[in-house]
Amino acid sequence: MEKKNRLLFGISILTIFYLLTMTYFYYDYVESLNSYNSEIYEGFNTLQNVIHKVHNEDSQLYKTLLSKDILSTKMSRNNIYSITNHSGSVITDLLDLEQNTFITSQMIASTIDDYYSLENLRESIIDLHRDNILSSENEYGNQIDDMIEEYENQINLILVDIHQEIELNKEKNLDLINDLKTSFLVKEITLFIIYIISIFIVFYLSDLYKEFIKINEKNNEEIILDKDMREIVSFVKKEVGLGNFPTIKELKLHLKISHPTLLVKLEELQNNNIISLRKKGRNKHIFLK
Repeated sequence: MEKKNRLLFGISILTIFYLLTMTYFYYDYVESLNSYNSEIYEGFNTLQNVIHKVHNEDSQLYKTLLSKDILSTKMSRNNIYSITNHSGSVITDLLDLEQNTFITSQMIASTIDDYYSLENLRESIIDLHRDNILSSENEYGNQIDDMIEEYENQINLILVDIHQEIELNKEKNLDLINDLKTSFLVKEITLFIIYIISIFIVFYLSDLYKEFIKINEKNNEEIILDKDMREIVSFVKKEVGLGNFPTIKELKLHLKISHPTLLVKLEELQNNNIISLRKKGRNKHIFLK
């Protein structure tokens, strides 16, 4: 029963360790996934906001061009530009993306440059259109049309870059999530294999121990005792049962054999782990094991 309890205790310890480690791997995986998804969501949200702001600026430009009241007033150029330009917030959004560890920044720098060019082009269009209105002539009409066409092309380039950035990061997003899943599964499978191997080792060592016990018992059973040794064991057993621990002298008187022969018999019984001798005073007492 004691051996069985030890075996169950060992298996229980291994199982608890396995479950705790598996739980740790799972929470680590969930935490990594949540952190990653938060960064990715923030990055995609920023890109969508940039698209929205660019479209809004495009709309505001045409509203400004169609509004003679705004262009014909004495409002300063900077005030008119502020109606259409959101450069501060857009550039900040794009620069923040470069700090996002999960968003590739290979197109961000060129997008920032394109946006500055777009802003300068938009301001030039407003200036020329305002000059046309204030002079009541249309001397810059063709130039304005060419600049608007260039402006639209520039917007398309920026939007294409941002959409490509989104698509590229969608693929990267799936790849990284799959890497996280794969890493988690590899850890769980490896841990499970280690657990199973450990269980087999425990059982194997347990079987070896049982085999060792059986061999010892078998060896004990195979000990051949001659007549004198059987009488020694019988005498000592009888005396111990009476509460006495016989001495070598008492045993010699009982068996009536020579002292050297008795010592040989006792030594053989000791070697076979059947008796033991303990000295007390001048006498040596015999005990059964």
